[in-house]
Amino acid sequence: MQNLNPEAPVDLDKNYQVKWLVKDSILFLYDIEILDGAENYPDRFKTIEDFTGKDYTKNYYLSLLDKPILDKYQGRILPASWFTGFIIVKRQPEHGETYCNCMYRMEDNKVLFFINGHLKYVND
Repeated sequence: MQNLNPEAPVDLDKNYQVKWLVKDSILFLYDIEILDGAENYPDRFKTIEDFTGKDYTKNYYLSLLDKPILDKYQGRILPASWFTGFIIVKRQPEHGETYCNCMYRMEDNKVLFFINGHLKYVND
């Protein structure tokens, strides 16, 4: 798999970025950041429900999540059952390491494949 430059600008085709969590092979959406016009979306939790069409009260996977995560997001974290596709990730640099560190830059990205929010493949 080709390494992507972590310092290169990201070409976004949407006006938002979301934050994901994988726990016990289930993909969760736990936060959303509106990039332009955030003042029009004062409640990020409502924005997530609108974005996904899902309701927090119908989350049957909360027992999989750690208490600090649940507390931070007031139990408002959604299993991404609507998501099928690839997510490409790279570990965060360790303490004292930068994105520019040549060894870090040479590391491969990890590719995860999900079907209906369930992890099906990781290229280890």
